Order: sequence, then C-alpha cells, then structure tokens
Amino acid sequence: MTKEADRWLAKKAKKAQYWQVKRFLESLRLKYIEKDAEKISYSISAPLFGLRFRFNTIGEAEDRGWKVFFLDLEKLEVIPDYFREDVMWFLVSRGYLSYIRDAEVGSHGRIFRSFVVSGGWGAKIMKKRLEIYGTLPEYTYLRLKTEEFLTLPIPKIIAHFPGFFDYLV
Repeated sequence: MTKEADRWLAKKAKKAQYWQVKRFLESLRLKYIEKDAEKISYSISAPLFGLRFRFNTIGEAEDRGWKVFFLDLEKLEVIPDYFREDVMWFLVSRGYLSYIRDAEVGSHGRIFRSFVVSGGWGAKIMKKRLEIYGTLPEYTYLRLKTEEFLTLPIPKIIAHFPGFFDYLV
C-alpha cells in the first residue's frame, strides 16, 4: 500500500469499510489499483472491467468512461455488503463469468461454481434474461431455451453448456 493511502486511511475513523471493498475484489480474483486523487478522494479501481469505487460523493474528471460506485461509509458500517449485488450485476453484464471461467480453466472452478450454483446467480441470470427478452420476436428462440433451462438443475446446465452463463444476453 502507498504512503498516500496510509495517510488517507489514518484520517478515517473506520478503516474496515475500505478493507471490505478490497476483500470483495480479491475474492472475485480481480486485480485492482488504489489511488489517492489529489488527497481529496480515495478510489479503488478494477481496470479490466472499468469499475471504480469512491469513498465519497465527489466525482473526478478521471472517472469518465468508468462505472463508479460511490460508497456511503455510514451505510457500509451498518450493512457491509449493500453494494455487492449492484456490482455483481454490472460485472455479469460485462462478461465477468467468462473471465472467471477462463481464469479457473473450465467450468469446474470453485469461484464459478459457487457463484452460479451455491450463490443462486444461475437462476437470477436466467430470470433477468427473460426480463430483457420480454415478448420481442427477435428473442423468441432465446426466451424458449431459457424457459426450458429454468426447469433443469444448474449443475446439469453447466456440465452440458459451460458458457451458458458467461454473458447476460
């Protein structure tokens, strides 16, 4: 960690909120960069997916083109993982499951399986796809296939179609 980051953290009464984000990114196997922008706001960025966390409500010029999550320190103290579902939907829509499946060499990786099967994201992704498809004629085949897959166990889908969950649409 940099000296600037140490100084920033020394000013904050609650360091736990900062570590929650770092642990979250590490658990997802995402490389991140920590930056103290002019000692006004601190950020943690995952450049591969254009994702940035700010620990204040001040946007910076360098945030252009990034998906920025402004984290409320007080809310983090009460509900430590309030931001995770929004971040996961962002990552899923950007191909995170393909990335993690490739990183773990196949569909039998621990993170991929725990996310899709144990975490319940397999069913969530299929339901979200059905929402996106709606009744549009261009998605008729995809809608029918997704409805069929909703009746199957997630491990069976992964075994036969490992890339099925890689992208949201």
